[in-house]
Amino acid sequence: MRSNGEDLRLKPRVKVLTLHSSKGGEATNVIILQNQTRNTIKGATKTIMKQDEEQRVWYVGLTRCSKNLFLIRCKDRSKEFKI
Repeated sequence: MRSNGEDLRLKPRVKVLTLHSSKGGEATNVIILQNQTRNTIKGATKTIMKQDEEQRVWYVGLTRCSKNLFLIRCKDRSKEFKI
């Protein structure tokens, strides 16, 4: 960015957030990686309550865009969150 002459003191043009930290925010364009960690998958299969919680987290991420939503699929489909 510096070699391109970007002024790092200005508001960033691109923000990288987790699904949890995006709650309450909105963006014109949102890119979501559908990859889940082993721990997330393992935790979500324990109880219905955990599955519901995981669904709510993904819902928050999916509803943060005002214009364009891009979903990036996983190479390993077994780790992918099914939307």
